[in-house]
Formats: sequence, C-alpha cells, structure tokens
Amino acid sequence: MMAILLMPLVFGGLAQNPFSINTDINTAGKTLKQVITEIENRYDVSFSYSDNLLPKRHLNRIDNGKNLGQFLENLLYQHNIGYKIIDNQIVLFQSERKAKQFHLTGYITDSKNSEIIVNGAVYVFDLGMGTISNNYGYFSILLPEGRHIIRTNSLGYLTCDTTINLTCDTVCQIELQPVSFQMREIVVTDKNRDDFIASAMSSIAKFDIEKLKQMPNVLGEHDALRNLDMLSGMQMSEFSTSNICVRGGAGDQTLFLMDEANIYNASHFGGFASVFNPDVVKHINIHKNELPTSETGALSSVIDVRMRDGDMQKWHTKGTVGLLTARLLVEGPLKKDKSSLLIAVRRTFADQIAKPIMNAINFKLNFYYYDSNIKFNYKFNPRDRIYWSWYTGGDHLDHSMYLKRINHISTLRWNHIFGEHLFCNTSVIGSFNRTDLLNFHYNGEFKWRSICWDTKAKIDFTHHVNDLVSLKYGWQTIFYSLEPFDLTPDDENISFKDSRIHAQPIYNHGIYIDQNYNLGARLTMDAGFRLNSHSGPTDHNNARDSTIFYPEWNITACYRPSEDMLIKLNSSLKYQPIHQMQISSYGITVNRWMPANSRFMPEQSLNISVSANYKATDWMNVSANIYQRRLKNLIETLQEVRLLYEINPERFAHNSSVKIHGCELSASVTTDKLLMTATYDYTDSRWLTYGLNNDQNYPASFIRKHSFIISGTYHINNRMRVSSAWQIASGLPYTAAVGKYVIDGKTVMQFDNDKINTERLPNYNRLDVSLDIDSRKNPSRKWNSYWNISVYNLYARKNPLGVSYFTTNDLGQVELNPGYYYFYQFVPSVSYKFEF
Repeated sequence: MMAILLMPLVFGGLAQNPFSINTDINTAGKTLKQVITEIENRYDVSFSYSDNLLPKRHLNRIDNGKNLGQFLENLLYQHNIGYKIIDNQIVLFQSERKAKQFHLTGYITDSKNSEIIVNGAVYVFDLGMGTISNNYGYFSILLPEGRHIIRTNSLGYLTCDTTINLTCDTVCQIELQPVSFQMREIVVTDKNRDDFIASAMSSIAKFDIEKLKQMPNVLGEHDALRNLDMLSGMQMSEFSTSNICVRGGAGDQTLFLMDEANIYNASHFGGFASVFNPDVVKHINIHKNELPTSETGALSSVIDVRMRDGDMQKWHTKGTVGLLTARLLVEGPLKKDKSSLLIAVRRTFADQIAKPIMNAINFKLNFYYYDSNIKFNYKFNPRDRIYWSWYTGGDHLDHSMYLKRINHISTLRWNHIFGEHLFCNTSVIGSFNRTDLLNFHYNGEFKWRSICWDTKAKIDFTHHVNDLVSLKYGWQTIFYSLEPFDLTPDDENISFKDSRIHAQPIYNHGIYIDQNYNLGARLTMDAGFRLNSHSGPTDHNNARDSTIFYPEWNITACYRPSEDMLIKLNSSLKYQPIHQMQISSYGITVNRWMPANSRFMPEQSLNISVSANYKATDWMNVSANIYQRRLKNLIETLQEVRLLYEINPERFAHNSSVKIHGCELSASVTTDKLLMTATYDYTDSRWLTYGLNNDQNYPASFIRKHSFIISGTYHINNRMRVSSAWQIASGLPYTAAVGKYVIDGKTVMQFDNDKINTERLPNYNRLDVSLDIDSRKNPSRKWNSYWNISVYNLYARKNPLGVSYFTTNDLGQVELNPGYYYFYQFVPSVSYKFEF
C-alpha cells in the first residue's frame, strides 16, 4: 500500500496522476503480460520486469477497483508479485507475502420450501470464476480475502447476486427464488452469457420438470420421462418410457436411478407412464455422453432422477385428476426449518370405470398401475443431514395373459461437511423387482417368475483442494441376486417338472476418482478413473465363481475461445457387467438377466465426441455434436422368446459388436413469451454378429437414422400458455418373414437370419398440442387450480410400429393376416390439478 501512497509524489510533475484514473480493463482470457502491455499503452506507464516472473496462464476477471492504483494492487497481489517505483518506472519483483485465501462453502436451497438445489452455478462475478453444486446441493470454492459478488443461478430459478466480505472460512446457505409464470420478463445483461457458459461446461443435461409439465402429454399424465426424446441424441419407444436409446445404443444400456437406487423397470405397461410420479420429481440429470465415474453398469447414459425432499416451511396438499390416473401429494415440516415429510400416491382408475362395461359385454380386461413415495429428511445442524426415501409401485394386467410387476426401493443417506472443503455422502440402498407371467408361450396354465434385487453401499467425497483443482472420489459395492426364471404349472393336473435357475449371487466393487483442473480462464479438464471387480458364477449352473477386473475412464477438455463459444472434447470407456436381454411385444417388455461370464464378457463401449456451443445472441443458443462409438461383447437375441425359460440362454444368444457414428444439431430461442427448441439427429448404428446375416453388418432395429423435432411453449398471458411438439423421423428397420410352416396345427412364421433388418417401416411423424390454464391469482385464497387440455397425435396419423402376422377373427380364431400395427392414434385428454 505504501507504493500507492508514493505514486502522487513520483508522478507529481505530470498533468494528471495516471494512478487516479478510472480503469475499465477486462482481464478475462488474457495473460498477465498482455494486461501489463495494455496498461502501458493506455495510461502512459512504464514497467520493468523479468519474463520469468509473470505466470503464463490466462487470467480470470479482476476487479478494476476505484482507480488504476487499486487495480494494480488487485492484479499483482494474488500472484505474490510486489513492485517499487524507480525513476518513473514500476519495477516488479517476487514478493514474500502470500495472499490470504478462505473457503466459501454451503448449500443452495429453494427460498420457498428449503429444498436443496442440485447443479446450481455459483459464479464469483469480480473474479470470473465459479463452481457447481453437487448432487446434494453442496458447493465449495476457494477465494482470496475481501469483498466478492457471488452470482448464483439454476434452471427454473431467478439469478441471485449476493455480496460477501470474506475474512475467514465461511459456511453459508444461498436461497434462490423459483420462477413463476408471472415472471416471464427477460432482462438482457452480461449474466446471460455467464449462465450460458456455465451450463455448456457442465457434462449434465438438466431437464426442468416444470417445463416438462407444460409439454403435451398422453391421457393427461405429465410423465417425467415421456418427453425426453425431445433432447438431441435420445430416441424413445412409443411402447415404453424406459426403453430410451441414446446415441445409437440399445435401451438396456441406460441406467435409471431414483434417489441413487437402481430401477430395473422404469416404465409401466403400455408406455403410458414411467414409475416417476411427476409431482414428486425435483429434477432429472441426464448423462448421455460423459458418464459419471461414480456410477457403473451403463454404456450409453445415466438418467438420474432425484425426488423432492418435502417442504420445510408449511403443510400443503396437491392433487391431479386425469382421464387415466389420479394423484395426491401431502408434504410439510415436522419441525420448521429442521425436518420434513412427503407422502405421494398415484393410481389408475380406468379399470374401476370400465369394469361394469367389460362385465356387460363379457370381455376380460383388467389393467391398472400404482406408485407410492415417502420421503423424510432431518437437518441436525448446518453440517449434518439425513434423508430416507421409499418407493413401491406395480402393474397388473389380466387379459389374454396374466402379468404382474412389482418394484420396491429404499435409500438412506447421510450428508456431512468435514472442515470447510470436504463433503461426504454415505448411502445404503436397496432395490427389488419381480415379474410374474401366466400362460406365456406354453400350452396350459404355467407361472413364470423372475426376480432381481440388489443392495448397494457407497461413500462419495467432494474435495475442493484449491482454486485450480477439485476432486471427487469414493467407493461403492453392490450385491446382486438374480433369479432369471422360475417356471411352474398353475394346474396341478398338468404333468410338468418345475424348471428354474436358482438365485445367482454377484458382487461388484468399485473405487473411483474424478479430478477437475482449472487451467485458466479458457481451459478446464476433467479426468475420471474407476477400477471395478466383478465376482459371480461363470455359467447358468452356478458351478463355480470367477472374478473379473476392468477399468473405466472419462476425460473431458473444455476450451473457451471467446465469451460466446465453448468447445468440448470427450473420450470415455465404460463397461456393463450384467446382460439384460429384452423381449418386447405390444407395449410389454420382459427381461432375462444374465451375469457376464467367460463366453459373454462384460459389455464394453469406447466413446469419442466433439461438441461446440455458441451463444449467437442473448436470446438464441446453437450447438453441434459429432460422436463415434465402438461397442463389443453385446448380445443379439433376435427377440427369441424361448430364452425366457431356457436353462441355458446361451443357446439363443449371439455375441455381437457395434459401430456407431452420428451428429446432433440443436438451436433454442428464448424471449419474454416464447421458448422454442429445434433438434436434428443423424445416427448410424451397425451391428455385426458372426453366424448371422452372412457375417455382414446390419442396422439396429431400434434406431431411427434421421430425426427432426421442433417444440415450443408460448405464453399467451400470465394464466394461459400453449405448447406443441412436431416430430418427423425415419422408419425403423425390421426383418420380414420369408415363409411359414405348421407345427401341431399352429402356423409359425419363418425368418431368414441372413436377411436381418433389410426392410424399413414407413416414416414416422406426429404433432402434439397442449393448452394450460391457471386459476386467477387471489392472495387471500389458499386454493389454486390448473387445467390441462392435450391432444396426442393431432392429425391422427397411423405410425406403424411393427408388423403383426396374425389377427383374431370374430369367432376367436387366430388367422394369418400380415399387416402393420399402430398405437395411440389421436389421443385427446384433459386433467385438473389443485393445490392448497
């Protein structure tokens, strides 16, 4: 500071002291030498220094202060550089002093209900640096001593600027105000570009659940997964919301998590809805390229769904009644600002309405599904918090076959902050899935049952080392118990020996570390590594066990050539140790599970991608992605139903490799009333299975080569908004029958395994529209209501989803009659939602 006081004396002979001049120098993306050269040119000041003294890395934004003298102090102090004024020159030298630095840590929460906010951006405006809150709302950042402007924002919330005078390690809680439909004005400032860069640098695609609820739906059900195919690189089967194919991968290569628990069947029958109740979902994180090293068991994507914690401020009730389902949610504080409880239920009621009609016409059809969620959390102090969540749900179908499916999960978590820069999450998780079938591809009444359950324990640490390096590391172990099938006669008069495979115990252990390096204002790198061990039976008889070790890694580099552009390069290697063989028919998917063994090793995927994000204007973003994938050890089943009840499924399984390449283009527009997005995907997924198709590659049967989607929401006023989505895509490939033969009086179609997927269904296109109407706002009234009117497939286009070779005539007889089959032709719906 003495140097600043002497400056007026040294430069007293000048017309104006240059150190008292206001400065407006932007240091972001420049080296210290470039900034010093700019000062010399603009303010007639001369510096003397050694090039070895100045760091070569690019700077973040530096506070200019009141004048040039304060700006120099801020600029040089953080680099431990001192200076003296000799003969009208500023001489720089290495200083012994150290700039004091402190940790700013804490949680980002919702100001309305105290819910934690995941992946919220914490941006230090005066330094041009920042961080992102983790999956538990926690953040930590190392800052120099002094006054800072902290800018915090997240998807669906207003940006909050907070001024903090940092004099010691500080734990804080930052509250963000949720955006309401009455707050649609958009103010264009520099923060729009900062928010864009923070979002683009994240490896996670965040899906705003409130935006999802505005999109058109099926039968009034605002499902949490139904509209995910509007994101680039994602394709969804119309039969199943859980059969999501990401970047050319199959549906079994996507891992679904609900509060960290594995979900083995994430869709209800018929594809009407997923198991995620939209009233309970807080947010959805979609890892479709840079898969987290903290999770294993997926090749293409991880869809991480986090459930709401419950309102800590006040009790209230929500409900929805649609054409298909009814939902009810109750939540509130057990002790205000300390603990909360959330209870939610959902069930279809169409079976109750249709029962008298079905009985009158003597038609057997009984179908329903249900979900229930419980969430409890307690905050002991600012450093300790526990969570417990429970889910149970199921499906029941009784028609030409009887089918029942049950899911149970439970998660217990403890969050703790050690010191000021180390966060720990400890979780114990259980997941259970059971599927029952009756009269499925057998003469007579037979029961088929498959059970899959797991118990998982994990510890995750988030360690902020300094302003350049942050670490995530942890340990995870999973015990699986797979019972692929148990086949027993339902009629004791049937002479049949029970057929089953007993439970197969499998152990999977993994340790991981993920390192983030801030290499300057323009370049960051993220390198993650995981080592796994997989122990389990080597064959279907559980005769002997073996252990397989395999590594996984994920490396991402982000380069920021300008304020408006970001380029990312990613490479990753992932494994999937449990094979999931899916048999699908008319909206019903049944799985046969098989652990990796010496013949069918863990599935492997090597991925490379390059992406560019550009903010063209303050209201338009564009992005482009190209990628290439190489997969091996995959299983081709050709939809062979017999593998469901075959002791040795390897008889019908073929080892395959896959080559995938593609590109994704997207553009989004945001104005005060309009939100619009357009995406185009090109995906070429080629399978190679030796012994099939003359040893030549063939297209995947579940991937549309071209897909274009345009969707948007227009706010008519504060109470009404209209949404629409239009999609056009290539038809799916399929294998056509080449003949038929008769066995025991039954006609069986014959297919040529040397002509796989040589035909294509007609192109797919569909238009959905939706209108939302909110009740008039009255502060004195506690009751609020909302109406939704939607039409799925507005112009009733018949989009073929496959080929059916048999039909049933008026006499109940099965006849050969090839033709396309269709689902969901013009589906109108209306739903009513209330809250108090």
